[in-house]
Amino acid sequence: MTSSLLTGPLTGLDAEALPASHGAEFDFGRYRHTLDDIDTFRCAGKVVQVIGLTVEAEGLVCEVGEICEVHPARGGEAIIAEVVGFRGDRVVLMPLGEMSGISPGSTVVATGGGFSLVLGPALVGRVIDGLGRPIDGKG
Repeated sequence: MTSSLLTGPLTGLDAEALPASHGAEFDFGRYRHTLDDIDTFRCAGKVVQVIGLTVEAEGLVCEVGEICEVHPARGGEAIIAEVVGFRGDRVVLMPLGEMSGISPGSTVVATGGGFSLVLGPALVGRVIDGLGRPIDGKG
């Protein structure tokens, strides 16, 4: 892999932070792995129907088990939902929490992955719900 160089004026970069040997050139090669991992495209669709405890959306490309965020049309906190199936061109979602605010036209954004929880020392002694949110009143 070859590293590319940006030459010319350093717009938006702190020139003092660069090594003197680079002058007006900045080597992005060492940051390429980070840039390659950034998801710059997110697939979004719209809710078209809610039946019982399921939500149907169009305009998404995703897999069974993938997590999506449903953004209520009138604003508010996103609702986490899991892809549980397909009906024609529609994606069938099962919200993993309160469904209040979901309506036809609500935006649905695919996250590109399944549910995961980052574990670490901060969780020792904590009580969390099934989505990893603290429920012990400690913030």
